[in-house]
Amino acid sequence: MRLDYLDNIDREGFEAKNGVKVEGILYGGRDSDTTVPVEESPTWRDGILLKAATLESETTSATLGSEGERTSDPMANMDFVSYPLGDYTMNNIRFGESVKNPPKIFGNNYFMRAPDGEFMTSKLAKKVWLHWAEGRIHGEYEAYDTPTGKIPRYDDVNALFTKHLGEDFTKADYDYLFTFRCSKWIKKLVRTKAFYAKMDENTPAELFAYWDEAIAKIEAARDKYGDEILPGSYHG
Repeated sequence: MRLDYLDNIDREGFEAKNGVKVEGILYGGRDSDTTVPVEESPTWRDGILLKAATLESETTSATLGSEGERTSDPMANMDFVSYPLGDYTMNNIRFGESVKNPPKIFGNNYFMRAPDGEFMTSKLAKKVWLHWAEGRIHGEYEAYDTPTGKIPRYDDVNALFTKHLGEDFTKADYDYLFTFRCSKWIKKLVRTKAFYAKMDENTPAELFAYWDEAIAKIEAARDKYGDEILPGSYHG
């Protein structure tokens, strides 16, 4: 579909001869039990190493192979990484840190399932998560901290569900979706380290050191708050 067929096209931006400023980048993975629908990274480096580099895709009934298997796919771009993965990741970090105001980085996961195996939200819910990310870019929303970033507050996303989807988003669903699952995140980071070690034996040591520090931070949070941390409960 041509973009100019859409009623809500930003025509000024679409026709801008000098391009438009990029203020947000979203990295989306697919898992049923670990990552929240949307989470903002505190810094560009955090975004690359905790959102982009840790991306995984979980097989579904629509894909070949066994359902529920996770495959690592850093930056959702492994098919196009034509040189060592460690260098590629470091270049991503340097690129963002070389500019005065790098875009905010957000992690996304639209595939969280309830204990009964059903998806927690419809496909349309991504509209809410994108509007929240846009609002964060423009300073419209406060956020709760987690060991890996910042997540929405309930009242804000409930209002967005009402405004954009005409739905009520229950507090129970919010709590389930945005609970931080410590052990699952630790396992995710361990898998990331193993994947990098396998794909590039010369991966810079500073990347592994970063992930080790992240694991230690999550372990400390688990000791203090328990394995599952409800939204708004984490305070460092």
